[in-house]
Amino acid sequence: MTRCAGQPVSFLLLSLAVRLVVTVSVGRDGGYRNIVVKIDPSVPEDHCYTYLQNIKEMLTEGSAVLNEALGGRIFLAQVTVVIPSYWRDARCHRAVPYPNVGVEYQVPDVLITPDSPIFGSGPHTVQSLGCGEKGQRILIPQSFLSAWNKTLHTWGNPGKLFAKEWSKLRYGVFDEHGFPDDPLYPNFFKFQDRILPTGSSNRVVLGVWMHPNGTEGCDPRSGSCYYDPEGENEEVTCSLGYMPFLTNVKGWCDRSAVSMPMSPTKHNILCHAKTSLEVINAHPDFKDLSGENQLQRSLIPRFDVVREPLPKYVLLIETSSKMAGVWKWVRKATQNLIRYVVPDNSNLAVVTFNADARIEHRMVQLTTESVRSRMADSIPDSPNKLDDTTEGCVTCGIQVAMEEVLKNKQAGGHIIIIGKEDSNSLSYIQEQNILNEVSGYGVRISSIVLAGTRENPHYSAMAKSSGGLSRRVDGGQNTLAMYSDFIEALREVVGLDTKDPANHAITVYRKFLYRTDSRPTSGTFDIDATLGRQTEFGIYVEDDEDHQIKSVQFKDSLGNVYGPFTKMSSTYDVVNFKIINFNLGDEPPFDAKRGTTWEYTVEWYDTNENRENVVTVRSKPSQVGEAGLINLETWTNMDGETAVSENKIMAVFVKVTRGQSPVLNARVSIDLSVETEEGVQESRQQLILLDDGHGEPDLVGGDAIYSRYITSYPSTGKYSYKVHVDDNNLTAVTVTAGPPTISKPPKVGISTCCGSRVPVPANRLEKIGLFKRSAEGGSVTITKVDLDGDKIRPGKISDLEIKVLSEEQQLLAQWTAPGGNFNDGEVMTYRFVFSQKIEELISPSASAPALDGLKRRDVPGTRVSKRINFKYYGSDYYVGIYAFDEAGNKGTMSNVVLVNVPPPPTIADDEAGTMEPIVLENSTDWTMVGAVIGAVGVILLILVVGLYCHFARSQRSKFSKPIFASTLKSNGVKVQIPSPSQSENTDSSFYESGVMKGTSTDLVSGLAHPKISSTSFANNITPTYWSASQLLSEHEIRKREQDHPVNLRHEEYPDVINYNPSISYNQSVDYGYYNDQYNYAPQYHDQYNPRQRFSTSSSADPGYQLYGQYKPDFGILDEDMEPGRQEFDLMDPGRQDFDPGLNKSSQRLVNSDLSSSTLGITNPSLLGSQLSVNSVRNSQSKNRNITQV
Repeated sequence: MTRCAGQPVSFLLLSLAVRLVVTVSVGRDGGYRNIVVKIDPSVPEDHCYTYLQNIKEMLTEGSAVLNEALGGRIFLAQVTVVIPSYWRDARCHRAVPYPNVGVEYQVPDVLITPDSPIFGSGPHTVQSLGCGEKGQRILIPQSFLSAWNKTLHTWGNPGKLFAKEWSKLRYGVFDEHGFPDDPLYPNFFKFQDRILPTGSSNRVVLGVWMHPNGTEGCDPRSGSCYYDPEGENEEVTCSLGYMPFLTNVKGWCDRSAVSMPMSPTKHNILCHAKTSLEVINAHPDFKDLSGENQLQRSLIPRFDVVREPLPKYVLLIETSSKMAGVWKWVRKATQNLIRYVVPDNSNLAVVTFNADARIEHRMVQLTTESVRSRMADSIPDSPNKLDDTTEGCVTCGIQVAMEEVLKNKQAGGHIIIIGKEDSNSLSYIQEQNILNEVSGYGVRISSIVLAGTRENPHYSAMAKSSGGLSRRVDGGQNTLAMYSDFIEALREVVGLDTKDPANHAITVYRKFLYRTDSRPTSGTFDIDATLGRQTEFGIYVEDDEDHQIKSVQFKDSLGNVYGPFTKMSSTYDVVNFKIINFNLGDEPPFDAKRGTTWEYTVEWYDTNENRENVVTVRSKPSQVGEAGLINLETWTNMDGETAVSENKIMAVFVKVTRGQSPVLNARVSIDLSVETEEGVQESRQQLILLDDGHGEPDLVGGDAIYSRYITSYPSTGKYSYKVHVDDNNLTAVTVTAGPPTISKPPKVGISTCCGSRVPVPANRLEKIGLFKRSAEGGSVTITKVDLDGDKIRPGKISDLEIKVLSEEQQLLAQWTAPGGNFNDGEVMTYRFVFSQKIEELISPSASAPALDGLKRRDVPGTRVSKRINFKYYGSDYYVGIYAFDEAGNKGTMSNVVLVNVPPPPTIADDEAGTMEPIVLENSTDWTMVGAVIGAVGVILLILVVGLYCHFARSQRSKFSKPIFASTLKSNGVKVQIPSPSQSENTDSSFYESGVMKGTSTDLVSGLAHPKISSTSFANNITPTYWSASQLLSEHEIRKREQDHPVNLRHEEYPDVINYNPSISYNQSVDYGYYNDQYNYAPQYHDQYNPRQRFSTSSSADPGYQLYGQYKPDFGILDEDMEPGRQEFDLMDPGRQDFDPGLNKSSQRLVNSDLSSSTLGITNPSLLGSQLSVNSVRNSQSKNRNITQV
């Protein structure tokens, strides 16, 4: 019987804690020190001197720009430039030393890389965390520095560009502009029927829209356009986050200086309408500045140019009696590291410690096999040679390593602690003493310890602070499982800073076996498409001589069989690892078929003993020079011990790259485990990470940074995770080498990276093939969980799409449902909001009117659609959507969509004839009823008169018309019908022209209260009668209008519009946002006043001015606004009679709100017959007033 534990796993080089080490410091004088600029080893050394000169010029200018922009408070004081270890002094025109004491060099804040296949020579900052959070690093392609003249022409002042990128890296602000074709951060928006470029500035930036090839005339609504400033734009003085290349732009915009409307920049969206300057000023860097001696200090940084030191490993092995039970296997694991893992020409020393510490082997360079063997044999070979004491003095070993082994050569030092963990092995005071000992030298401290009953947190804290790794190995498990774990942990630690990653073998498969009989063992493993060089299939055995392996046979994915192989090699007998001894001339089959799944079968000799084995497969990377290595980096948004609350949720990030290219469409997951404060494993769950760019938490889709929020917290304790990455059923791709995939006009200085996604054309994507990677991730200690009840909000909807259904006068909205707790759980309700002002949607301080609602439960990923009745015609509106969960938590505003619903169709001019203008009606047609009754009455009257005349004539009586007329009495009704030429045709043509040219004729801006005719009943003029022919004619016209109605859209909205299961909204009618927030520039004349009231007796043209100074020549597109056009909204939230609850039956299409100048004889049931449509295009429009008979 064979018992198998665990699943096949694979390991690789993983960069973890190094990313979290913060080296930059700011002094009380405001000077930033320990800024590290590192040149990647893959950058060619030919331009070393040019790189150094231009780095100095850029950062010196950047220091002055930052100082001026932030009021003289900060500057760059000290910068370390690190060149690769193998670069020659002659190429740099100087002797480059190794780092001295106190010079930081390990963690780069700025990394000089080969040109990106996506961004070319464009610098950009890698940001993964939220607003106000530090970024990862600034990436500067090498051609940005080597082709300096081209850089100046393309990007403008490099110092100002660096200041922009530094603010993103250090202070957590984002780009203050938009991006072409971006659904979340578009590069244009509409304001007062004008198309404006998205950006933050104090004045309008004059310019033109350009195609990517540099030609003008691009329409941003229909293509990938870039906004190119024209002329000096001397009045534009901010913002550095928008157009730093403009001459007079010298800082970030203060809110009081902004006269432009808020636009959907990446910064405005992610920072919820806070300005960049507000975010910067809130940063801790500005809290304790002295502000003294600002005039005397130099703004020119001190530059220290150093060489990347080669690693110097010190194995610090515990030899107390606590190690006796596992010493055989610990010794073999360290011997395996020395003999086979540490790269050639590396420097290595061995120190042992118990109550004291001693040097077993001094630092030597591993140049030959004999040197490796002598050092491996220096480790005590028997538990009997261990010390009798149970004390393991870690600080003693660190002191010996620093003062005797690394003395005066500490740069590049890496101390690896191997020992037994318990609560007394390392204290907080000892941890701090050790960190003080190594601080300033750049020495890493890693640890691989046999886990005790309770974790000692000081090992991991020490590793994290120094840039090392900490791994715990379960000493209570099966012997060979522990041994194999120890070997893999040591391999991972050495791989952290190896200078020869191409020859660092990657473990692609491990499987533990517990055998009780001789039945065959089988399994499958994959050889990556990126690997397949010097692949080794081996088995760890308890006894290297009595290994019990009878034969091994392989079969590839095509069914080809290789073997059985019966001879085992003795190459690795010293570490109990058996591999196949191929016959002379035979080659291992794995390397010839990369990207293949293999099946193996192991036959065993008969035995009466239980045996342990570990099947292991390792392979080295292939084609390193062509595509580079697959590499993982992982980090979280939390550091050390922290509390979790609704505003601070743990998030995990994993970046997957191959060389300089991102790995896209990979499947990235984590296994999350929770260890309580009592040391109990509470739970374990697998979570899928996403690279979607929705901003919660993933900021940029397609940048190969996969992320996810952790929303379940069963208890306090240590939250650890393990990372798994694979090819996602062969769909994972990478970007091929070539020119940058993002092109832009060569003149434009606005950067192209990065909006909500990184666009890459399909012809530049290449499938990677079969691959798998796994590695240990990080850990976070959660000390408090402040999430009583459900306090986690729903996720953000980031793919809202809206299609205008013109014929139905509706909007068709479609989106993907988020989770009720970010990516987890269910949402329960959606709420649509809308506004003509985009800031009412993106600013938390504003409240946009509700439009519609939808109540339904959805799990994450569900595709949802909704038809919305939209009665606001002929104007631009922005529409967004929120999601609500069952507890009433509201998600973040979605992406906003611009919509414009055309007015409803009208009767053509040639069919209109002398028809009456359309009359708004919302009840029974009392006009027609009155007309019919009146007509019947008149007919009866005529009959009576006729009979009277007939009898009078028959009697030949004399008849006097004046006398007869004087006997009639008025019934108080007067109807005045204008002539067709003056009223009917004129009003009809005005209405149709308004529709054709976008003038709203119903609910919103085109509908006004009608003027009361000077001859109407409301002005107490003595009425006259209608003739029977007039009444019949009127009846026929009404009948035609009923047969061919015009849809005037006055449907009611459903009651679910304001649904929230736990909150009743305060629907305030006074938003007051603009008066407090903005002082618009003189160019923006008030064309939309939400508090303007219009009387039904007013006919004067208020004389609104147009968007006067915006010229189409400078890229601002006019929407065919006619001179004198005015618009106002009967549903305007500024009106006192406005009810924002659009679903209420009392809020109809029109309001009866006659001014005091009109006699108030208005029966609500007759409201529809008292209104007529007025053209609002000029003050000479004619009105038709029809009074009910």
